[in-house]
Amino acid sequence: MQEGIQARLFKGLQTRIGGNESLVKWLATTLDIDISLANRKANGSVGLSLAQLELVIEALPLAVEDLLPNDRKNQIFVGSYSYFRNNEEVEAYLLSIIKNFEFASKSGAHLQYFARDLPLFYFFLNKEMARFKFSMWTNELRSSGLQSFNSNIFTLCEEIAGLYRSLHSTEMWNQEVMKNQREQIMWYYGLQAISAAERDRLLAILGEILIDYQNWATVGNKGDGKLDLYVTTFNTMNNGGLLTIGKHSQLMTALSGVFFISSANPHLAESFREQFVQQRSAATLLSQCNALSRAEFFRSMADHLEIQE
Repeated sequence: MQEGIQARLFKGLQTRIGGNESLVKWLATTLDIDISLANRKANGSVGLSLAQLELVIEALPLAVEDLLPNDRKNQIFVGSYSYFRNNEEVEAYLLSIIKNFEFASKSGAHLQYFARDLPLFYFFLNKEMARFKFSMWTNELRSSGLQSFNSNIFTLCEEIAGLYRSLHSTEMWNQEVMKNQREQIMWYYGLQAISAAERDRLLAILGEILIDYQNWATVGNKGDGKLDLYVTTFNTMNNGGLLTIGKHSQLMTALSGVFFISSANPHLAESFREQFVQQRSAATLLSQCNALSRAEFFRSMADHLEIQE
């Protein structure tokens, strides 16, 4: 391996493991070599073998990005795709969110979230709503109606809801989010995938959660976590969230529906942040201020939940 590439890799590794951690000790542990040899590899006097490079990437997959030439790092990224089709994959999906949010909550992270549709967390705040959404996301609702999911899935949803409420979040919602959600429920009702009673219950649940959000916006927090809620009349972004912990950022951006790509690539994170700031300049802050705008927004949201036979 060329020395220039190895030096670039180790520079990136030091950033990824943290400035206070010893790269030499990390290499010794990861490669199962003694400190003296690890030190020679770190200073470039001894090269990495391909087998050792594989061990490094297995331990830190994002290290692949550090192998790229600097002029390509803003065009290529390494990330993970989260999706599901059945109970087992739903659990894995939820656990991946919990893993990110547990660390974020303990570290005092800030979540910037753009909601082209109702935020994902909205659906995790109620078991019946989560059941409806998972039935839809697994493509079972249209053909087989509301599905049964094991109790552990709803326990995980509750855990995510709790972690979400503990985070400081700055959220921007499109003003049509509730109208879109109502139309979705009515579409499945029209297909007879859900009954009139199920339709009414789902709309009622949306209204109950809406009251919680209005109360949170009024006081500016969701419990332990601060809430800065904005509303925008148009959107230039897709659903997505950026978790920021100090200098580290984790981007979760939707590809289709609830399925998302997660990446720590700094160029992607900075792009989202710039677009978020730009979109915010066209939005209205509702939390702890603009009482009239806040009342009008939540009233219009509630109006979309009324049944019109």
